Order: sequence, then C-alpha cells, then structure tokens
Amino acid sequence: MKNKSSGTIFLFILIICSINFFEFQAIRGSIVKYFQFGYLFLGVLISLPHMFPKKNDGFILPVQLISFSIILSIFISMVTWGQSFGDSLAGSILVLVWVIFFYLKHVNFSIRKIEKIIIIYGIIYLFLYFFQFLHSDKNYFIDLESVDQSRGITRIVFPGQGVFYVTVYMAINKLTTQKRNKWFWATLSIMGIVVTVMQVTRQYIFAVVIIYLYHFVKDQNLFKKIGFVSCVLGLVFYIIQSDNPIVEGLRDTQQQTAEDGADYIRVRAATFFLTDFSHSPINRILGNGEPYGESSPYYKYTTYYITNYGYWLADVGLVAVYAMFGVFAVLGYILIWVKSYVIKLPKNFLYLRYYLWYLLLTSLTSATSYLSSNLIATVLVVYIYQHIYEKEKINSLIHTKYKLNL
Repeated sequence: MKNKSSGTIFLFILIICSINFFEFQAIRGSIVKYFQFGYLFLGVLISLPHMFPKKNDGFILPVQLISFSIILSIFISMVTWGQSFGDSLAGSILVLVWVIFFYLKHVNFSIRKIEKIIIIYGIIYLFLYFFQFLHSDKNYFIDLESVDQSRGITRIVFPGQGVFYVTVYMAINKLTTQKRNKWFWATLSIMGIVVTVMQVTRQYIFAVVIIYLYHFVKDQNLFKKIGFVSCVLGLVFYIIQSDNPIVEGLRDTQQQTAEDGADYIRVRAATFFLTDFSHSPINRILGNGEPYGESSPYYKYTTYYITNYGYWLADVGLVAVYAMFGVFAVLGYILIWVKSYVIKLPKNFLYLRYYLWYLLLTSLTSATSYLSSNLIATVLVVYIYQHIYEKEKINSLIHTKYKLNL
C-alpha cells in the first residue's frame, strides 16, 4: 500500500465509498453495498495497527478519543440494546473512517494529491447537484420525500457536502494566495455561495457568509474592513426586505421557529436525547452506538421516536454524537475545534481552519460534524492539519538549533 500510485487509487475509491456514492439510488441495495462495506472494512483494518504513534501531539489525541468511542459503542449497543454484532458493525463502518487518519499519517500521504482528489470530488458534487436540481422529480441521488418546495425554491440537500465545502474553502483561500488560475478559484468560490443559498438551510448560509466575510476582510485595514462589512450588511438588509421567494421561505421558517420557542421540535428532541434516551449510566457516559438493522431493538426504539414524535438524531448535532458515542467523542470534537484555533497555519492552508469552523458553526442543529458522508472530508482536513503541524514543528526545531549554533 506504500506504492504511491496504488495509495492514490486506494484513497480515491475509499472516498467514494465513504460518501456512499453520493447516495446514487440505482445501486442502492445492490451487490455494491457489499463491496462498499468490504472496502471500508479493509481501510479500517489496515489503519488500526497505527493508532498509537510514538508522539501524541497535535490532533492525535482527539482523533483517538473519537475512534475509540466509536469502536467501543459497537459493543455497547450489543450489550445494552441487544443489537447484533453484524448490525452494530454495519451501522458503524461509515463513521469508523476516523481511523483512516492514522493510516494517512503512517504512510505520510501527499497533501498535494489529497487536495487534487478533493477538488475532483468537489467538482463532481457541483455537476451532480445541478443535474439533480434540474430533475427534481426523479430520484437519481435523493429520496423524493426529502425534496422541499416550501422555501421558495426546490430544496435539495445533496449528499456528500463535506468534499464540496472543503473545495469551496480551498477556493477562497487559493483565490487570495495564488496568482495562477484566478478564474477557476473565483468560479468555485461563487458556486459555494450559490449552492448554499439554493439549499435554503439557515445555519449553512450563516456559516458560509461568516467565513467568507472573515476571510476577505481579515488582512484589510480598519477603514476597508468597515466599508466592506457595511456594504455586505447593506446588501443583506436589502435582500431580506425584498420579495424574493427564497428570502420569504427563509423568513417564514425563522418566524415559525421563533414562535415555537422552547416547543421547537429540535429543542424538544435535544432535551430527550440528553436526558431520557439512554437507559443506563453506562449509556449516559459511553453512548448507545449507531442504530442499524430493521430487526434491531435499538433501531426500532429510535424509529418509534422518529415516527411518533419527530425526534431525529440528525437534527440535534453534537447531542447526537453524545447519544451515540458518549462524552469522550464529544470531548474529541471540542479538542479538534480548540486546536484548530490555537495551532497556526501557513496562509495557503487556512481553508483547513475554515472547514473545521464551518462544522463548529453548524454543529448544534445539523449532522454536518458526524454525518457519515461528510466524515472522510473531515478526516482528510484533520490529517493535512496534523501533517503541517508536524512539519512546522520540525522546521522550528531546526531553526532553533541553527540559531544556537551561531
């Protein structure tokens, strides 16, 4: 696997398996799922022996906490819920891609190759999204029941967002740090805003606008910052006051949420998953595992609350991470976000921080931080961050020794 070309092919296929082939409906339930499971399982197996590197700095401890929590949750769901080992493993295989971080670190995988692969998948995402949007009455990549017409536009939350948003943040980063291919990076940057608005999800729009705004004003002088922010706020105010159907859809949704207050379905769901979902002290600390399999008592339990109360784990963000994988997994995520703020990055790699901040900004009411089709993108981002951290640390040490010798 250390051969460079075979390693690239391995990762390329691993990504498409991890994002579940963009939920391509034509292969759903086919023999492809067995290939997918086997391939991901192989990736996990070759990564497990490398989970204990000699040094435990940077992002290693947080990823270890999350990985161990997921592995342990497989057995927790068996012991406390009676879910079979097969169902528990099958339900967890997509989130176990966290351990791929250790394989990438072990083989010292090329950052440049990862960036190219991510961009390829980001562009594929764009084409497939617009194709599905133009054929919203066909279930090529989505369940037709998930299509929402109530927000002023055909709302399609297309699967595999992780690679797309890494591509988008990479684009705004490269746009301001590279002299070549400006048109390419500018186009991808614009598409980041367009697709986000078209998906009409408030927390996504908020997060993307905040990160774009921060990126383009952070290096400007105070006068330019005030002018730029004022123009953006003025534009936002103008759009909010317009009769645009998308804006009206967002406004109606926000008004309904405000009226619901404490009765808002996501507030009630989060309260339930925090206080009443877990049956034992063990579950309250170590989680309950991933519900999977129609015959599983645990799966039936979660389905009951979805059907009768509308309590979806996917709607409660980090609370779902706690409910499934326990407090140590949540701690792992928190440490990643803290380190993304503390650990410095070269200017041309700021997109790594932006993506992790995007996950943070959307982590309370959406599944972006743990959604299986997003996780491989998160793993790649954290690996690149770790790689740069270690490289900068070595360079700093060499520089210090050189100064001492002088």
